[in-house]
Amino acid sequence: MDKKKSLRVLILANLLIMLLVTAAVPLPKFSSFATNGEKSDLIALRVDNYSTSNAYLWLDGPAFYYLVVKPGESKIFTVMRGEYFKDVSYCGARDSSIVDLTKYTRLIMPVRSTIEESRAPQ
Repeated sequence: MDKKKSLRVLILANLLIMLLVTAAVPLPKFSSFATNGEKSDLIALRVDNYSTSNAYLWLDGPAFYYLVVKPGESKIFTVMRGEYFKDVSYCGARDSSIVDLTKYTRLIMPVRSTIEESRAPQ
């Protein structure tokens, strides 16, 4: 009986220690915990594909992303905030440049004039 009782006490003590240790671990920095104007590590990127083929987008910077948007679709992606090398391919066309993704950005393929854009479906 004493052996069973000491085993139970030992298990209970270990559980209590684990509870106290895990309660002291700080939470990771998530965007939902950002307060008082703190910027989160993530940012929205909208890609509008008005072409007739899939648009392929490679982003290489603080993180690497390979994104695909079907023809006629718009998608919003969540990416790590920062500056990226961007490589875009659609309808046989290809474009490479540096893009600053520290704020909300909208990429439109192919690039349209403001008149055409105002008539485009949202």
